[in-house]
Amino acid sequence: MEVKRIVDPDQIDGFLDVIKSAWKAESVDGAFRDTIASMRYHGGLLLGAFDDDGKIIGMSFGYPGFRNGKLYLYSHMAGVVENKKYSNVGYSLKMKQRDLAASMGYDLIAWTFDPFNPLNAYFNISKLGAITRTYIKNFYGVMNDGINRGMRTDRVVAEWWINLQIDRNCEIIDFLNDVDRYSEISTIHESSCLGFYVPPDISYFHKYPDLGSKLKDAAFEVFNALFSKGYAIVAYKRGKSNYFVFKRIENLGKRIFDPIVK
Repeated sequence: MEVKRIVDPDQIDGFLDVIKSAWKAESVDGAFRDTIASMRYHGGLLLGAFDDDGKIIGMSFGYPGFRNGKLYLYSHMAGVVENKKYSNVGYSLKMKQRDLAASMGYDLIAWTFDPFNPLNAYFNISKLGAITRTYIKNFYGVMNDGINRGMRTDRVVAEWWINLQIDRNCEIIDFLNDVDRYSEISTIHESSCLGFYVPPDISYFHKYPDLGSKLKDAAFEVFNALFSKGYAIVAYKRGKSNYFVFKRIENLGKRIFDPIVK
C-alpha cells in the first residue's frame, strides 16, 4: 500500500467513491454540506446574502490557502440564485468578503475562473480589480454541471490584493493575435501593454470545439510565457471581440501560483 497526495483531478472521482463507501452514502451531497459546516468553525469564511424576507439568495465560501510560502484566503465558490443574477448581489458578497478578510489579517484573496467566460472575466478583472498571472490547463478535469459540461476546464488564478494599488493605464496596446483568428499568434514581443483577443461569447467553444481547443492551447502557452516575463492581466475589454490587456506590474513581487498543479 502507498499513501500519497492526489494532484490529478481525474483521481478525485475515486476519492468520492471512498467517501460514499465509508459513510454508507448514496451520494456525496451530505459530505459537501458537512465540509461547508466544518469550514465555518475552522478558519473558513461563509457568507450569505438575504433578501428583505430573510430568504438566502446568494452565497460564498472560502478557506485559508497556502502556496509557495504565502498565506491567503482562497474563495472557492460564490453564486447567486437565477432570478437575482445581475442585480449586484455577487458584487456585494465580494465586497463583504474583502472587508472581513482584511479584518482577519489577509492581504490577498485568490480564486480560479474561466478566462473565456466573458461575464466572469469582466466581473473579476475589470469590476472587482483582480489581476491574474497564472493559467492552469484543465484545472478541474471533467465537470458535469450545466455550465462546464463538455469543455476543458482551463482556469486562471485571480489575485485580489486588498491593500495594493495597481497601475492599469495603457496608452498603446500591441496585439498578439488577430481579432477573427484567435489562435494565430504573432511573434511574442515585449511592449508596455499587450492585448490578446478572445471570443465575445462562451458558446464559441461549443460551436467550434476544434478551434476552441486550439485557442486554449495557444492561450496556455502565450499567457504563461508572458507571466514568466513579469506581465499580469490587468484589464478585460468588451467589444466585437473581447480582449485581455497584459502589463508589467513592478510592485507585485514573485509569482505565488504555479501553472502546473503539483
